[in-house]
Amino acid sequence: TGTALFKPTTNSTSAFQVQPAASATPVLNVDTTNSRVGIGLDNPGNRLHVQGTGTTCCIQISNTTTGSTNVAQIYLSRGDQASGFASINFQTNYTENWQIGTSAGTANLRIRVSDTTDRLTMTTDGDTTIQGANVTGSRTLLALQANATSRAVMNITNQNATSKSAVINFSANSTATVWQMGSDYNVNGGDNFYL
Repeated sequence: TGTALFKPTTNSTSAFQVQPAASATPVLNVDTTNSRVGIGLDNPGNRLHVQGTGTTCCIQISNTTTGSTNVAQIYLSRGDQASGFASINFQTNYTENWQIGTSAGTANLRIRVSDTTDRLTMTTDGDTTIQGANVTGSRTLLALQANATSRAVMNITNQNATSKSAVINFSANSTATVWQMGSDYNVNGGDNFYL
């Protein structure tokens, strides 16, 4: 009483379906053979597979509460950090283009190209690295652009009242600093700008 159970006598890739009146393409398909659920297709390729055409393939999460704390979130939880991944993959025709998330052995947030090359990495301390492709010629790794009525501003702020260091380093490689400019209280003992 108060429960509903659907249990087929034999597992099937289409054990349970809901179809619209004018089409055989299921709105909902339950694959009990592989433990998968498909929305908009009869052969889901993962635990939950949503497929549509045109502008109809969307997943929407809404919270209609107003005037007080309200949350609309997606949680990606991995079993462990040592060998677990938690990411969102962006694909074109099932070929991966971009990946955003964490990878095995680290809690760092990464934006990767085709699951092979990190383009942006942010540590849990907030340290951020942007990595461009190793190609000949100059590249724009970071661009600040404003519209005609506003300014493009980048602020470099050190909130530590003791060190007061706020500098930009120019390096020939990842270890050697060739030039430095900014305000470095620890080195120069003052708040003057220097190069």
